[in-house]
Amino acid sequence: MAKRGVSFLIPNEYGRYILDILGPVDCEIYDWSVGAGQILRLNSVGIVDEELFNEHETRLIGQALNARIAQEPYYTIFADLKGFPRGEPISDIETYEDFWRSHCEILLLI
Repeated sequence: MAKRGVSFLIPNEYGRYILDILGPVDCEIYDWSVGAGQILRLNSVGIVDEELFNEHETRLIGQALNARIAQEPYYTIFADLKGFPRGEPISDIETYEDFWRSHCEILLLI
């Protein structure tokens, strides 16, 4: 089976690695689907405070995603983010064929 995409190796520590990965992408031109994930934020005194994304938060506009991933460091355990051009329908993607048939242009799985 052929692999499609780009692979990254990120450190096992707090950082802004989603911001680093998506840095070359203009995130603000997309509407983002936020799937299952566990990304832990630190509060101002360095203690795990909460998740980066609320469990009921399934969609974000690009500016909101940028603001969130640029905040204080976070610890990414796993993430599922999909970028759809603003205004296009957001669909569920489970397979490469789903991706191919959708309007999704960027899919980030960690």
